[in-house]
Amino acid sequence: MTSPLRWSTRALALGACVVLCALAATPGAAQVTGTVRGQLTDVTTRRAVDGAEVYVVGTDLRTLSNANGRFELNVRAGAVDVRVRRFGYASVTKHATVPAGEAVTVDFDLNQAAIGLDAIVVTGAGAETEKRKLGNTVATIDASSLQNAPIVNLSEALAAREPGVSVLPSGGLAGEGARIRIRGIASLSQANEPIVYIDGIRVDRSGGFGDYIGTGGGGTPSRLDDINPDAIDHIEILKGAAAATLYGTEASAGVIQVFTKAGTRGAPRFDFTSEQGVSSYPKGRYHLNAGFARTPAQAQYLGYFYFRDSTRLQPYQVFEREFIPDLFETGYAHTYSGSVSGGTPAVTYFVNARVQRENGPFGNAQLGPASDADRKVQGSASLVLLPTDNLRIRVNTQYVDAHHETPANNNNIFGTISTMIFGKPEKAGCNSAADVTGNGDCRIGGNPSAAIAPGNPFGSPAFNTVRETMQELYGQNTKHFTGSVNVGYQPTPQLNAEATFGVDMTNQISTDFAPFGHNVDGVAGFDPEGFKFLDNRTRRELTAELKGTWNRPFGTSFQSTLVAGGQGFLTHLDDEGIGGEVFPGPGLEVTSAGLYKGTYERILETVNVGAFVQEQMGYRDFAFATLGARYDRNSAFGKTSQGVWYPKAGLSFIPSALSGWGHSALTSRISTLRLRAAIGQSGLQPGAFDKFTTFSPLPAETGPGLQPDNLGNPNLKPEISTEREIGMEIGVAHDRVAFEATYYRRTTKDALYPRQFPVSGGFTNLQLDNIGEIKGGGWELSVRALLFNRPGLSVNMFANGAWSWTYVTNLGGAPPLKVGGSYPRYRNFAGRGWWPLLARIDRRSSERQWTSQRSPASVAVSTGRLCNERECRSSLLPGSGHQGAQCIRRFERLAGANGQDRRQRAATGSKTPGNCPLRGFQSVRQAADGFAIRRHAPRA
Repeated sequence: MTSPLRWSTRALALGACVVLCALAATPGAAQVTGTVRGQLTDVTTRRAVDGAEVYVVGTDLRTLSNANGRFELNVRAGAVDVRVRRFGYASVTKHATVPAGEAVTVDFDLNQAAIGLDAIVVTGAGAETEKRKLGNTVATIDASSLQNAPIVNLSEALAAREPGVSVLPSGGLAGEGARIRIRGIASLSQANEPIVYIDGIRVDRSGGFGDYIGTGGGGTPSRLDDINPDAIDHIEILKGAAAATLYGTEASAGVIQVFTKAGTRGAPRFDFTSEQGVSSYPKGRYHLNAGFARTPAQAQYLGYFYFRDSTRLQPYQVFEREFIPDLFETGYAHTYSGSVSGGTPAVTYFVNARVQRENGPFGNAQLGPASDADRKVQGSASLVLLPTDNLRIRVNTQYVDAHHETPANNNNIFGTISTMIFGKPEKAGCNSAADVTGNGDCRIGGNPSAAIAPGNPFGSPAFNTVRETMQELYGQNTKHFTGSVNVGYQPTPQLNAEATFGVDMTNQISTDFAPFGHNVDGVAGFDPEGFKFLDNRTRRELTAELKGTWNRPFGTSFQSTLVAGGQGFLTHLDDEGIGGEVFPGPGLEVTSAGLYKGTYERILETVNVGAFVQEQMGYRDFAFATLGARYDRNSAFGKTSQGVWYPKAGLSFIPSALSGWGHSALTSRISTLRLRAAIGQSGLQPGAFDKFTTFSPLPAETGPGLQPDNLGNPNLKPEISTEREIGMEIGVAHDRVAFEATYYRRTTKDALYPRQFPVSGGFTNLQLDNIGEIKGGGWELSVRALLFNRPGLSVNMFANGAWSWTYVTNLGGAPPLKVGGSYPRYRNFAGRGWWPLLARIDRRSSERQWTSQRSPASVAVSTGRLCNERECRSSLLPGSGHQGAQCIRRFERLAGANGQDRRQRAATGSKTPGNCPLRGFQSVRQAADGFAIRRHAPRA
């Protein structure tokens, strides 16, 4: 059977070739032209308005005003309508008649406005569309409003700018990225990050150090922060499925599209900026470390160690020490950026180069080389060609070369901060009494100015000392390129065709390195001879899009806009890892020098192809209705599988545009009012191989073998989110104050949820299945006000807030699943009820009993194989699946008729066939009773 996916790909490629050939074959007909030039001025401050878009209505002719507020356009001779629009200003349109071969001057006075229904958006609308015509909300962040803000990356540009958009930092050190969430959580198992585009090209939205290297809970860099902030013109955000339908699968978590700057016609304009900064960590953030001596001898030693007075401390006298500040110093940052822009009527250009370096506040060179440092060298370029008045070609490129360093830190039990927090002053000391300085430090010969001597001055209770954690280095070198070509052709004023092709390529090499002899204090036990792990991740994503727009009036009252097109994405990922442990001597820093080596490799390729159509009908410029749909295919479901339809609909009604508006006492106070509603669907697909049952290699001394790996599910399909939203925008005081409110509800059906099956079948991994349902909703509110605007001073204000909720309504009978990693101390469960569902653990040390919360389904298990001692202890903890209940039921059998003898053997730890030894319990019955499971009814 021929693959529908292959047919879709061929159709998209053929259509793109036809359009490009037609564009190449279209001759530039000789036309009689003239020139429109003018000046843009703020009506209140009388200052020039730069960066405003000036275009001829019904054509693709457009330009930007320069720093002096001037613009110039070459247009066809005759009558034209010239419109000006800019974020923060009300749009203005003027009519002009252009004589052949001559120039006409058209000046504009612009009024500031807090509400911008005339603003043009592209994301989610298929074509350039005014906000007033859309039933869903599309948030816009204008980069010019951030010029005076301390913004160094994309994550900071998004933070707190729009309600419902949450930017969650992964850590607080230099270069650590953020996780972005739009309207909360849309999936239990798939990525909740929005998809990201730059000038129509989908880009890498991931982060971290690759598959082979983990920071143990530490912060990680984000590829989104590779985007050059000085090249951003504006950002558009789609907040949910109702708005993101035309982006199909993967878009239910939202869409972010970044539009970069373009040049302006005129002489070259040069801009240079320099920023310098310092940073420090608030020392009062952490409490002092407290401790006390247990014996007189220990009190004498600690008194001399800390105060050079052996009588200073008494047994059980609590004293405090300040440990944490020794890990911080003053951080420095600097940024240099330069750009040039300009052009002629036929060609405009914009080029920017930026260098950013930051050495954050973490670090202490005396303790070790670990530090938080980040460097980025970024370049951006945009070239716009206008061969004729109906053909536009734009080429965009972005490139970054980045270097990142970070210590073992944050939520890492082996990290530097954790080791400091766990530090017990009573456990401090030096390996040699001669190295005690008397001020809580270890120096050679006890001389405070000498080199650091081996010891544990911060009282680390386990694993390693603080100085040993500072020997481990995490690093990453990244090269990231994004390039795109966009061709727009307008054969008639009503018809427009547009083709976009681009590539996003990322290569990141991450390392985790500890040198030979990194156990400088003789405490660290993991590979004291050193180790190095390396991960090489290369990702390439191709984007191709072809679409057409047909604008047509129906009589004098109706206006139709039809958009149709297709998109295709090809993603290829190579992730290779290698590790080397136990170096033969110092100075070796390559994996091949290790005695023990490990390798890893993952190759993944996915194809996503979709076609979309949308019809928008407007009535007298105050009422608009939108209907659209997208048909999506994804290679995760196989070559011969069927696609998925995602429909959408929207309504927009603007009472303030009616002719009778403003004649009553109420409407005279409201300058603008819009009501809107939208409904739509979008989805998230599973991983490329989740559908298939796979086996992994199992090396052995007798030869290679196979072991069960992924438990596939041939019936997998994408989870589908249906979202409904209603909202309004209100402008008062001549649009100087704007209010916006949105209420939304979201239902995710066929939610992908991993569930556990009995491991006696051979597969220990979870199986992904479409059995869940999630409901969510919330409010989003924002207010913007132009408080003061004078020639020498202007004051603007904005505030926003959001409230959202997410509820797991159905898991298809599957038990709650522990999430958040395998670390046993984390007690986060995905279950029915509010997300996340937290389980509570109470430990009664005297009886060594554990009590956990579980749903009834989690104890419905079968008796299987007997577990060993470690499994008995660990599997009885909450969230470990059914094995704990197996052990309990087996314990109950052992405590039966012949249980007395077996209980005695269990208490002593003897391993009798059919018995799990549990030291510390007086009897197996006590062990069985001690691990009690309290049943409770799950929430409805």
